[in-house]
Amino acid sequence: MHSDTVFHMLTSSMAHSSARSQRRHLERLENAEFLTEEEIEIVKWGRNAKGAKTKNADIVTYRLATGLEALIGKLYFDGKYERIKEIMEFIVGEE
Repeated sequence: MHSDTVFHMLTSSMAHSSARSQRRHLERLENAEFLTEEEIEIVKWGRNAKGAKTKNADIVTYRLATGLEALIGKLYFDGKYERIKEIMEFIVGEE
């Protein structure tokens, strides 16, 4: 694999997986009223869970990112793959 391709893949994945970008994605989902009430409750539950300290993001950003991760994990656990796809398409389509 060419080093430019690897670099592009790395920077592209970081654009979606950092706490800051996950917070931004979550805020856009919330502002667009894209999430259901049940999904918002899952985000709140995940956001409020105790977690490790992070050196790359402030605590609010870290907690919001954790909320989005909790939502995706819960949807996956419940077998709601189509909803995960809808959320991910919204996230990727916003760029």
